[in-house]
Amino acid sequence: MNKSIDSFFQEHKNIHTKQKIYALQIPILEVQANTWLAKQTLYPKFYWANRDHSEELASLGSVHTLRPAPSCDIKNVYNKIRKVVNNNADTFFCGGTAFNSHKHLPPDWKSFGAFYYFVPRFALKKTKEEMLLVIFLRKEELNDSFAHHLKSDLARMFPSATSQTKVTHEINELGNYSIIHSQNIPSQEVWCQQIHLIQEGIKAKQQQKVVLARESRLQLSENLIPEQLLPILQEASNTFDFYLQINSQAAFLGRSPELLFERSFRNLYSEAVAASLAVEEGVNDLHLEQFMQDKKSKAEQGYVIDFLTKKFSFLCQSSNPPTALTTLAHPGLRHLFSSISGQLKTTIKDVDIIRALHPTPAVGGFPKRKIMKRLASLESFNRGWYSAPLGIISKHRTIMAVGIRSMLLNKKNVHLYAGAGIISESVARLEWQELEHKIRNFKDIFYE
Repeated sequence: MNKSIDSFFQEHKNIHTKQKIYALQIPILEVQANTWLAKQTLYPKFYWANRDHSEELASLGSVHTLRPAPSCDIKNVYNKIRKVVNNNADTFFCGGTAFNSHKHLPPDWKSFGAFYYFVPRFALKKTKEEMLLVIFLRKEELNDSFAHHLKSDLARMFPSATSQTKVTHEINELGNYSIIHSQNIPSQEVWCQQIHLIQEGIKAKQQQKVVLARESRLQLSENLIPEQLLPILQEASNTFDFYLQINSQAAFLGRSPELLFERSFRNLYSEAVAASLAVEEGVNDLHLEQFMQDKKSKAEQGYVIDFLTKKFSFLCQSSNPPTALTTLAHPGLRHLFSSISGQLKTTIKDVDIIRALHPTPAVGGFPKRKIMKRLASLESFNRGWYSAPLGIISKHRTIMAVGIRSMLLNKKNVHLYAGAGIISESVARLEWQELEHKIRNFKDIFYE
């Protein structure tokens, strides 16, 4: 590593360009990315993995951070990101936004803010072909003094590493935490009342679908160390796994089945994931076929794919028809699934895609118009970053998941989130059971 650093600094320290952020990339083998991230003491931390974990990113520290300011709205944020990634080769941002960036956040979400994006100092980047250690450096840091400082940091982070040496670490197991209080918001009784109100609105043609969310709050006997939960993201589970830790106390993590979109150069791809079937061992093709033919399930998924088809006609100069309906496996659940792709118009930017697609009918409702106000009047808690866009933005590629199947950790407080799509055929009791299935894997961590 030291040789790579010396060579890079020698080549770049007297360079004269407009570039302000530089990326030093060093090949490294067999690093368990989430475990390595858990051992570090630098913040913020961000972990990302695609469905089969063939791509992973573990990043920490920051050389450039974008946080809320009075004069900085979401559109300005994405314009700033675009300017940075366009002018600085190989640079990328990690982070995301709140579900409703205009809504005041409760105390446990304060450190995240309405949005949080950063260019990391260090990142382990795994692809199908290789694993790289990427170090981002500001132009003013390209000097001998900072090179020495950087070598010291890497010696602590990789105590026995060379560029071709296996690196592994161990972290402490999750402690034995006692739950001293738990609460569902809303309660099941209020939940049933809310569903009645939604279905009355559907009858009055105010909307066709509303995704109603629930927050399950657990208070633990002692402060939780967020990094101790990173190992649950270790094995691939056909989900987009994410973890954002702002400081030593606050972290948001999840295993989302839902991709908001992926942009690769000018190619755009998105997925319609909706409806849920709880499955145990022994699920067979007949069960899945019945699920795919179920009227309510098909209606839920149909709202999402109709929405995406319409939005792609606005965003793209050409698009392909949605793929045939199939099922998507998620731990303990199956969902209806289809995808759509297209070629973006030359004028469309990432901010246009996010504004057009978020929130989809899978997490908000249908039609999208006025859905934020409808949810604000119904839901008795603030979603924070639950069901919001979260991912990685770069010049040539942006990938955003939807922050569902997720939880917020803050000191002694654990917030588990789940939602259910409500249409005219919904049965409140069954929708409540669906919420329990969706949070079960995370809830079991604390109830064992």
